[in-house]
Amino acid sequence: CGGNGEAPRDCVWPTCSAAGPACRSATNIRSTSALRSRKRAYGGSVLLDLVFPRRCVVCGGPAQALCGSCSDSLRRLGEPRCERCGAPTAWPVERCRECSGRRIAFASARAAVAYDDAARLLVAAWKERGLRKLAALAAELVCEVVPRPSAYTLTFVPADPNRRLDRGHNPAERLAVEIGARWQLPVVSLLA
Repeated sequence: CGGNGEAPRDCVWPTCSAAGPACRSATNIRSTSALRSRKRAYGGSVLLDLVFPRRCVVCGGPAQALCGSCSDSLRRLGEPRCERCGAPTAWPVERCRECSGRRIAFASARAAVAYDDAARLLVAAWKERGLRKLAALAAELVCEVVPRPSAYTLTFVPADPNRRLDRGHNPAERLAVEIGARWQLPVVSLLA
């Protein structure tokens, strides 16, 4: 692909082994997303799905967003865990080695899945490559693992203005909206 973001005729993006990161560039993803939007606006043709088939963001296999085997490979984080930072532990603790003695600006945190290679690819596709529909998938993962809190509202950390401009959206806000809909909690911008 020559590093210029243009795929050759024999490229099978996103599984092109010769292309490296060029085939996975944000311009390719955004242009494909824009084409899909135009396709829906003009009556919805299956031609675009034939030319640019949807792929799993982790393995590149055929899937709408995440194939079943990659979804199953995401290691859900359950108990035991640190009550303060949410890190997996050998037994339940109030503060683990990671957060003990550190000043952190929150009472507690919780993750739904381990941040391994598969989770990293999922997050990168959602945040950096503009695949906004993955927010719903991330919210499903969170709601599957994390119990609904006894809260009255949800909020999110506002995006850095430059990052929001680069990405075209605020992933944290989108995740909060998706989780709020599932937990039936209002989402309020308290930190902006």
